Amino acid sequence: MPGVAFCDDCGHDLSTVAATIAPSLTPQPDAVASLDTSTPTSGSDPFGDPFGDPFAPTSTYAPPVVTTPPENNSVQTVDTSSSFVIPSSPIPPVASEAQPLTATLKIERNGKIGHTFDISAPTTIGKWDMGSGNFPELDATDHDPDGYISRKHAVIDQNLGQWTITDLGSTNGTALNRQKLAPHQPQPLKSGDELIVGRLFLRFHT
Repeated sequence: MPGVAFCDDCGHDLSTVAATIAPSLTPQPDAVASLDTSTPTSGSDPFGDPFGDPFAPTSTYAPPVVTTPPENNSVQTVDTSSSFVIPSSPIPPVASEAQPLTATLKIERNGKIGHTFDISAPTTIGKWDMGSGNFPELDATDHDPDGYISRKHAVIDQNLGQWTITDLGSTNGTALNRQKLAPHQPQPLKSGDELIVGRLFLRFHT
């Protein structure tokens, strides 16, 4: 028969022998179900070498993280007081109101009323005495007939623009605005003050 093979020696049907020796290779449903149908994990090699790659790196290299400092937009003040100091320009002195270098004494009582003496600093009030060599700037001899004024009675002076009157230890004393002065104690004198030297009344003016 066509398609049928027989043994040349015994004439046996070889197709039955082949069917017995070679069972069906068609998988059974249970066998198919028992197969592992899970999907390999991504990135894994199900057939990888169990001994691994001897040249593979043992650890993963991570590049260093560079941190950029935050920008500081604030304006910083630099203290230059200790490093450099600009010398200040010298301040010119403020000139005080200039005081007159001369003044006047006007007789108001006793003596020759209305007579005026021009004085400058210093001016000693007294009497001339040839014997002792005493020659005061203001000689009151003609205005003191009764002799109440001493040869060195008082002195009018000026210091830093301030006029002063000082009794020089006279016998009958000196008064400023009717107040008797202590000897050798300078007292400030201003324009319009009244002076009493002995018994001579004078008005001071600048």
